[in-house]
Amino acid sequence: MEKQPQIARRKETRKQKVQQLRTGYSALFKNIDDNLEYFAPEADEDTLNMFLEESAFRDKRRELRSLVSDLIELVGSSTDPGQVQARADEKMQRIAALRRKNLAAIVEKARPLEKSYRELDLFYKNAGPNTLKNVTLLNVDRQMVKDSDDESVTNKVRDILADPHLRIDQDQVYSLLAIPDFLGEKLIQTYAGIADDNKVLFLTDYRDLPSVAAVEQYRKSEEGKRIGGPQKYWSHAVVFGNWIRMREKYPELAEKEGVFGSVAMAIAGKLYATKISQPAAGVQFGEVKSSSGIRFRPNQLEVGQLSKLGINPMADFYQQDSPWEATSLFDGANLELKHYAVVRTIDWIDKSLKHFLGKYTFELLDREKANVVHKRLVKFLDDLAENKIIEKGQLTHFARNRDQPDRFDINFKITPLWATRTFVYKIGVSKNETPQSEITE
Repeated sequence: MEKQPQIARRKETRKQKVQQLRTGYSALFKNIDDNLEYFAPEADEDTLNMFLEESAFRDKRRELRSLVSDLIELVGSSTDPGQVQARADEKMQRIAALRRKNLAAIVEKARPLEKSYRELDLFYKNAGPNTLKNVTLLNVDRQMVKDSDDESVTNKVRDILADPHLRIDQDQVYSLLAIPDFLGEKLIQTYAGIADDNKVLFLTDYRDLPSVAAVEQYRKSEEGKRIGGPQKYWSHAVVFGNWIRMREKYPELAEKEGVFGSVAMAIAGKLYATKISQPAAGVQFGEVKSSSGIRFRPNQLEVGQLSKLGINPMADFYQQDSPWEATSLFDGANLELKHYAVVRTIDWIDKSLKHFLGKYTFELLDREKANVVHKRLVKFLDDLAENKIIEKGQLTHFARNRDQPDRFDINFKITPLWATRTFVYKIGVSKNETPQSEITE
């Protein structure tokens, strides 16, 4: 029963202190902190009680108590206003320096996580404003992804891609595999093989280096030569160089540089939203959104040098950041395997045909039904040409196998669309053909 009087006394004491605070309230204190408005003479009593008692304001009460305590300490430290001001300035400088130090530590510690989220943002921003469908994200530690001795990640990726690819119906198959950062030559080769097996285009990044010369030097080293070659699986691997600056540095935190990240993730987004026959390169189809710059600024000759090395370099021509190549790591004689958009187109046609023809498996294809299938295949090729997926397509053979009557042999001839890489022009100068004009007086 003694608790009630004690509570009443505490409330009365608090009321007296609040009244004292209100009596000394002035515009000066009002401008120090917005929360002091609760104690203003004109403030509502219920609003004040809400601030003093409800848990939602607990943090604000704690901050205000600390602020008022500091003010009392400063004002009571000297009767000289100049000394009070000097001590206040000194304390503010210490607090500001400590804040910058703590923020710098937080930013540096969070940089790997920030990089990952910004790279994911690059994909979504470049894929367009619409809700994305059929996207699978693997949340794996970056170091685990780059560990070439740990096969758990590569096996998981292989299983995810192979499961729909090995089905007869192909409506759930994948088209793109994007892995940010430089994985190392061994893993790039591994993923190139996985991509080729499952008819998927594998996009990743080359080593983050400060200049064209540094990229060339590493690419021509014994380690750097280990990616690319005449084997077919390299046609499904695409690497991008000259990383994107995803965030400017914070000058107040004395950062050495901003956050640079994956070109591959941005281009994966663009390819997701672009016609399969169109590479994401150049001015019209290559501009990367959410880029505030690139690692270095190559000129036309340097872009050509990196292209010959199988690297798709970013450049800032025409006041925009875009890739200026559309090549795979294949360096054999087959031109169609060097152009990743052509590889992607042929893979898509292959999967579409497998899906379509699978519906007619085990049917008794008499002449009438065979003609229906033939006509639909011809229309499919015509539609591809009309929609600028290919230049033209031809069904060159469609007949039952004579030696194996339960088998139908079908041959196609496809002419792909080629993205123009080079314009060659000549300017002739005529001699002794000066235009003549007649002057009449």
